[in-house]
Amino acid sequence: MIDLDFTIIPECYVDTSLIEAIVPPKQGYNHQKGCSVVAKTMMEHKQLKDGFALGIIDKDKKEVDYALLFDEIACKEQ
Repeated sequence: MIDLDFTIIPECYVDTSLIEAIVPPKQGYNHQKGCSVVAKTMMEHKQLKDGFALGIIDKDKKEVDYALLFDEIACKEQ
C-alpha cells in the first residue's frame, strides 16, 4: 500500500505549507518544485499514474498540458 503523504503533490512552498497546516502529514507531502515537475511525477511514477494522486499547482500563464486530462476540482481567479 502506498503512503497517502506520497500521493499529495504540492508544487510550491506556499501550497505545501497550506496543505500541511490544513491536514498535517505523517512525515511530509511529496513536494515538487514547478508545475511541470508535478505533472511529470504524476505521469511517470507507476503507483501514482495507476492509482490516486492529488497534484496541487498554481494557475500559471502557460498551462501544463497534462493537467487538461483531469477534472479541475477548484480554481480561484485573482
